[in-house]
Amino acid sequence: MVRAIRGATTVLHNEREEILEATKEMLEVIFKRNHLVKEDLISMFFTLTPDLDAVFPAVAARQMGITNVPLMCMQEVPVPGALPMCVRVMIETN
Repeated sequence: MVRAIRGATTVLHNEREEILEATKEMLEVIFKRNHLVKEDLISMFFTLTPDLDAVFPAVAARQMGITNVPLMCMQEVPVPGALPMCVRVMIETN
């Protein structure tokens, strides 16, 4: 059975290490709460709000050892009033 899991986090600054750390923490929480293992992953889609461009959040997943899964990073639509400084992920898994 295929399912999708979403998550989001925010950062205070558009800085590479801060974005990577927040992304790793978000992924660790998602993996723990959903009992995920790397072998069950199909793909991961990351989005960043337009105010974040210091690094691709997929780098954090690669640093965590997620190396055999397609990863995609995209910029969100700049909707007025939307939550700023936000990294989101959608994980597809078996």
